[in-house]
Amino acid sequence: ASVTVTLTNGVGGLYDWLSFAPVGAANSSYLTFLYVGGGTTTRTWTVTAPSTPGTYEFRLFLNNSYTRTATSQTITVQ
Repeated sequence: ASVTVTLTNGVGGLYDWLSFAPVGAANSSYLTFLYVGGGTTTRTWTVTAPSTPGTYEFRLFLNNSYTRTATSQTITVQ
């Protein structure tokens, strides 16, 4: 199965990025990531759900840092 997130009202920084990670994992730990793109304030991203059951989330980081600025609602994989 796939999971889709849409970023809206992003700041459009050149090195802003999204990650998909288990809930509770360190900001530097994630399953996959995507740079949003300079000047991009809206971006839709679809990932393949992991085969490991658990709870996951999308996270937004600004300027190539590990400082999280937004987190999606929790996604449960069964």
